[in-house]
Order: sequence, then C-alpha cells, then structure tokens
Amino acid sequence: MVSEPKGSKQSYNLYKLCSEVLDSETINPSHPDTGFLFQSSPFRQQEHTRQKTVWCEMSVDGGGWMVVQARQYTSQIFFNRLWRDYKLGFGILGVENWFGLEDLHIWTNAQRYSLRIDFVDAKGRMAYAKYDLFSVEGEVDSYKLHVKGYSGTAGNAFGDEQEVNRENSNGMKFSTVDRDNDNSERNCADDLEGGWWYNACTQAKLNSPFVISENYEVGVKWLTWTRLPLSQVTMMIRPSKNIPEMIFPKFRSEI
Repeated sequence: MVSEPKGSKQSYNLYKLCSEVLDSETINPSHPDTGFLFQSSPFRQQEHTRQKTVWCEMSVDGGGWMVVQARQYTSQIFFNRLWRDYKLGFGILGVENWFGLEDLHIWTNAQRYSLRIDFVDAKGRMAYAKYDLFSVEGEVDSYKLHVKGYSGTAGNAFGDEQEVNRENSNGMKFSTVDRDNDNSERNCADDLEGGWWYNACTQAKLNSPFVISENYEVGVKWLTWTRLPLSQVTMMIRPSKNIPEMIFPKFRSEI
C-alpha cells in the first residue's frame, strides 16, 4: 500500500496529468522546482472515476513528471515483496515508493508516455536514461515491459526488444519472488531480492537491496553505466511529446 508522508495535511485539486499542474495555481512562482502531491483522475474504470495520489517532479527536464519509482540508500522501505504488492503499489510518496503495475498499465495504455530514470551512484556521480516510449501490458500478460527511443548518459540497460540479449529487460514479463516469469533456470527475483522485468537475469535491477559491492549481481545496478552500486534512483513518466494523444476525456469528481 502506498501512503503519504507523515504529517501531510495537503489539500488536492484533481488533474489528469502532472504536466497540467505546470499551468495551474498549484505551482508557487517563487519555488517552481518543488515537487508535490496531487490527486490524479485521468480515466473512468467500470463507470467509476479512478483517483490516485501521485508525486509530481517539476525540477527535472522541464517538469511535469509523475514519479513511479523512487529509492534512496538511507530509506528503510522493503522492496522484496510479493506479486500483489508490486501490482497495487507500496511505500511512501515523495520518499520511497513503487507506483503499482496495474496503474502503470492503465496510465501507459491510455496514451503514450515517455520514461526518464535518474541515477546517483555511490560516489555521488549522476546520470540518466530516457525513453521516448514506455508502456506496460496488463496482468494477463504479466505486465510485460516495452520501451523505445533511448537517449541519455547511463546507457540503454533495458536494451532493444528485437536484440537477442538475455540480459535485456525490454519485452520481458515482470517477476516477483512468488511469480517467476524470467528466462533463467533460477528465480531472478528471489536471488536478486526484488521484483523486476528480469530476463536471465538482467543488466538493470533497480528494486534490489542497497548493497555496497561492485559484484554485478549484488545491489541496485544499471550496468550499462557503472558496476558501482547506486545510492539513489528515480523513475518518472510523462506524456510523450510530438506524439498525438488518444482521445481521452478528463473526469473530475469531489474528493
């Protein structure tokens, strides 16, 4: 279950996307780079308006990003969880959390999204990976990952879907300790202690425990950038630019 930071008494407006908030009264003109929580209401599901409190990041690459995974070395959130937890989401918004695979599927199939991942390694160096297109299939397909159009400084650890590489996550189903969908003889999620789009196993693993080691199988790693362990990682999505959106009305309701 995803919760809000302790002591949070923030009121919310309903928006379809974090990018909408850029032009709203929610942004403080004197602090335009501040992240914040808001209630998103982007679609109806079974005739009910589906709402979700999300964390918006406005300080990176033009802002308007919705944070779908955030981790930091000092936090204590446990990420070696079962399928249901990864499906529904968990953690503390604005601190450390996993958005939830079901909502990732619904969001990224409502319209086209880009993905950006920011990294900080154990020496404080920073890098990023950005994908023009990012989507997650539904639970019947085990939330299979699709990315396309890499750019950035960290290398393409997800890989190309057409490339034959048993370390690529692109095109892979999600695996957890209780749901082994990888292409390895072992359970990568069990061995690497975190749910992910594992192949056999992978050169990207961002939900493993934080461990100080250059062993490529240990710790939170993005191996196309460095073998050093990562100390912080943030995954964010926003609508893809220059790609027409599907016709998708915005619904508002009382909170």
